[in-house]
Amino acid sequence: MTDRILVVNTGGEFLQLKSMETDKLYETLLKAHCNAVAYYVNSFDRMSISGNQAQAVFLVEKSELNAIWNKYLNDRAYADAADRGVIYKCVFEKLHRVGIRDDGYNVLFTSILSIHDAGGVKRIRIYSRGDAIRTTPSYPENVTGFFFRNYTQEYELLDTSDGNKERN
Repeated sequence: MTDRILVVNTGGEFLQLKSMETDKLYETLLKAHCNAVAYYVNSFDRMSISGNQAQAVFLVEKSELNAIWNKYLNDRAYADAADRGVIYKCVFEKLHRVGIRDDGYNVLFTSILSIHDAGGVKRIRIYSRGDAIRTTPSYPENVTGFFFRNYTQEYELLDTSDGNKERN
């Protein structure tokens, strides 16, 4: 993309522009995309369920999202948020692996989901895997230009507010 930018000095002459940090640029954009995916796919409260789901469709293939949303539905997470005021807040933790493929990147990242209810806080680590392809960025829906296909999530219970740790 930076090869297509033309820079002209005040005299009207073209200046050479070369990005020396292209790899770092793409890694930063990919981290930003993973951050948005972690938040919009897994964070919600009674007021933001549908809005966050609508935003997530611009970041991850809908068929993959349906599997995740069905898990939350079957686990009564949406009902708990709507009826009892439970708050689900997910934050990006770390980008663990990026493998380069012909059509994009194979990505593994983790995030931490905190579930806040009257009984305290439960923390869950989410392992997310997917194939990120590059698309045309669109503001404000998808500013990075990445999009996940073949996206899955696995869950590991870290602890509850009483300090007990469990693994699932």
